[in-house]
Amino acid sequence: MLWGWSRRLLGAPPALLQTVIVNLKDDPNVALHGVLFDWRGRWCILRQASMLKAGEPPTPVDGELLVPASNISFLQSGLRE
Repeated sequence: MLWGWSRRLLGAPPALLQTVIVNLKDDPNVALHGVLFDWRGRWCILRQASMLKAGEPPTPVDGELLVPASNISFLQSGLRE
């Protein structure tokens, strides 16, 4: 409920609908790459996602990926394809 109010007041989250890399807290060797489609409450929603592991090629992920905000270390945006 509070998010809806703040979203109307502040606008969309930064990097919305942009390609991002999500760095995770629980495993620093794994990151997620995709389009930041939405941020709903405590969940980050990625589309066209892939999993990135150190020393391996990207692994595509089917469907949407829901990432708990509590597990996000930081987001990287402004990526060039």
